[in-house]
Amino acid sequence: LARQCSQLWLKTREEIGYPLGTYQEANLVYPHVSEKLSRKEVLGQAQTFVLEIGTEELPPHDVVEATEQLEKSLVQILGKRRLSHGKVHTYGTPRRLAVVVENLCLKQMEEEVELRGPPVAKAFDQEGKPTKAAEGFCRKNNVPVDSLYKKIDGKTEYIYARVKESARYADEVLSEDLPTIISGISFPKSMRWNSNIVFSRPVRWIMALHGDLVVPFSFAGISR
Repeated sequence: LARQCSQLWLKTREEIGYPLGTYQEANLVYPHVSEKLSRKEVLGQAQTFVLEIGTEELPPHDVVEATEQLEKSLVQILGKRRLSHGKVHTYGTPRRLAVVVENLCLKQMEEEVELRGPPVAKAFDQEGKPTKAAEGFCRKNNVPVDSLYKKIDGKTEYIYARVKESARYADEVLSEDLPTIISGISFPKSMRWNSNIVFSRPVRWIMALHGDLVVPFSFAGISR
């Protein structure tokens, strides 16, 4: 009887088109899967950046210390990496540390820098022709020999070149720097696990988002 009732119920729902809801294939496409396309679509628009660290329960004073250090380190890295941004906020609970950066640019600012090479005496021979030292300097920095110029620094004259540093996407840069930022947090007392990982308490999960883009990185054997 129970089987007959179930079959009748299913048949009836099928006939009336399942009025309580319709089946739909789950959309399993996440923003980071189409990362390159997303970048192009939002290029030039600043996005909020979020970094979260999930841990085992931290002592209250360690929460305060960690959030302060996170903010300081991240701001320093963003400045060093030529990534413009807005206000920075930090949040902390015994099991969760977070830093939020408003209006973080999508790409680094291009910058032209002056690089110093070897002394002029070693860069050119007696006939004024470039030596292997000068050629190596040019090859390393991808500049032509005729773009070199001379300047005195202290009591020595050196060759110099102006090099334009290309702009990289913020998520690429942060992927390299986030592990260093987290590992740089210090505590009065720390635990060691995974052989060489040191933190106040074991880290259980990590997450970094720049707008809708996942910023991939690894720390303490955890990858995101």
